[in-house]
Amino acid sequence: MINPFGKYIQMTKKMIAVLKGRAKIMRTIKVTGKGKIAVKPDMIRLYVSKEELCKEYEDTLRRSTEDTELLKDLFEKLGFQRKDLKTVYFNVDTEYESYQDRDKSWKRRFKGYKYSHRMKIEFEADNKRLGQVLYSLAHSSLKPEFSISSLAEIMGRNV
Repeated sequence: MINPFGKYIQMTKKMIAVLKGRAKIMRTIKVTGKGKIAVKPDMIRLYVSKEELCKEYEDTLRRSTEDTELLKDLFEKLGFQRKDLKTVYFNVDTEYESYQDRDKSWKRRFKGYKYSHRMKIEFEADNKRLGQVLYSLAHSSLKPEFSISSLAEIMGRNV
């Protein structure tokens, strides 16, 4: 006798086999969304900028070198290595001023060469050490500009 449900049973077995195969593929769950995380900063990045204008190009370069050495000396006295102070940006450019001539026309007059040097130094977050650094910079004869960033390391990356 022929089983009238034979085809149905065979189809059901095939569907179960296919579903079992899919179940193995679909074991990963992916969740997307937004979240917030708050972590205490563990690094401080201090940017130090120095600019100066000199009449002669050679004087500008010499002055830039002297100022950089003085900054390295300052940081060395605070327990840093000289190589810890890194250059981020350096530029020497001409500077002009506009003036009105006797005939009422506007002209430009060469003022000199201006250097801009931006450096950074990073160290572990320590408010006492940061205070010493800021005090030394504020009271140095160089009078550099500075800004502070706090960094936190999350999964091996500074953010």
